[in-house]
Amino acid sequence: MIVFNDNKHINLPYNKEHYFDFLDDDLDDSHFWSAVSFQTTNNNESTVSLKHVSVLETLFKQIILQLDSGSPWIVNHFYKDFDWFPNNDENLNSLRTLFKENKIQNTYRGALSFMADDLIKFANNLILYPYILSYRDLDISHTELPFIIKITNHLTIDLFCTDKLVLRKVINDNSLINLTVKEYRGSAL
Repeated sequence: MIVFNDNKHINLPYNKEHYFDFLDDDLDDSHFWSAVSFQTTNNNESTVSLKHVSVLETLFKQIILQLDSGSPWIVNHFYKDFDWFPNNDENLNSLRTLFKENKIQNTYRGALSFMADDLIKFANNLILYPYILSYRDLDISHTELPFIIKITNHLTIDLFCTDKLVLRKVINDNSLINLTVKEYRGSAL
């Protein structure tokens, strides 16, 4: 089941301000969060390869399955709401079809709630979304655990968690050969 939500009615199990403060280089507020970035190895390619996307998609699906508790996952733009589709290009077909089937305009601003099976079904389009649109990163939040999967326009998957043990377990359980793991400053994992 997928639900289109107004962000004002979403309760997340973490303080968003602390999350934003952690990402602000000018603030030293790293005691709440730890984070890592999973990055594909650079093969001196200027374009995205299907292999890189496939590796990121595998990682994404494994994390969802590992952490899923049967509750919804919230997908929204990082920091603030933007139109979901700033253009009418023919790309991200699964996501665009989802919007059309639910009679949702491209200019919709808000979050999407996914159950794990639907989130896995849309994994490819969610991973490519910030890259293809050269647009805002996506934050995918667990609704019971203070854990965020950030999909970036640089085709990385960044993981944020307030519980270092949970984050360490996810890292250890998902050590893929073709990915480099880089720790965010102040994480001390």
